[in-house]
Amino acid sequence: LMNSDNSTPVRLAAVEHVAICDQSLSHLLARLKDTKPEVRVAAFTRVKEIPIAQLSTEARSDVIKTGLADREDKVRTEAKSLVMKWLASLDDSVPSLLRQLNPIEWEEEAQLLAAFVMEDLMSHDAHLGGNLQGSVKESFSKWHSGMKSITPTEILWVYTRCSYSKSFCSERIAADICDAILPDAVVLCNLISEIKADLPAINASLKREFVAKYLIKTSALVDLADV
Repeated sequence: LMNSDNSTPVRLAAVEHVAICDQSLSHLLARLKDTKPEVRVAAFTRVKEIPIAQLSTEARSDVIKTGLADREDKVRTEAKSLVMKWLASLDDSVPSLLRQLNPIEWEEEAQLLAAFVMEDLMSHDAHLGGNLQGSVKESFSKWHSGMKSITPTEILWVYTRCSYSKSFCSERIAADICDAILPDAVVLCNLISEIKADLPAINASLKREFVAKYLIKTSALVDLADV
């Protein structure tokens, strides 16, 4: 009924009352793209009942892309509520949440998720806990350990925090965030030199290639006056 009935009230009732199991999950997830926003809202509400660990990486990524990009405010609101529930279940660790999407494979969705969290954190009516609020300026300790020590989720969250603040925050706030997170230009130049010296190995590893790409993107955000 969720997928085949032409009646919106019938599809809505089916979504609201279906027992979630292996057999019904794919049908429920399909209703995240229903033509009617009230059905999509109900589907996101039901998906909130499912622990993130019980969804495949593909399903998680599809939930993120479908919900956060929905054209209806009420659907996006429910999708955002789902994301925040996932985040709370991971001790408010944004890198841990990004890891659930495997950004190497689902980069667009991971970018969308990271940008949403940053936007919510920086909004005037942010409702997030103190630990998560503090993560905006949380320092990154691996700059001096070489690029091999940096994970894709870590560098993506570093880049997103700094690029978002520079694009959407005041100059003072952006400077505070970037100064707290980014290394000085000399350290970053050393990391870029490490990339140039090890290109064959980097090109052979999707993980290292991802890290190298975001290190280069991050380098554009560093104050070159520090050199």
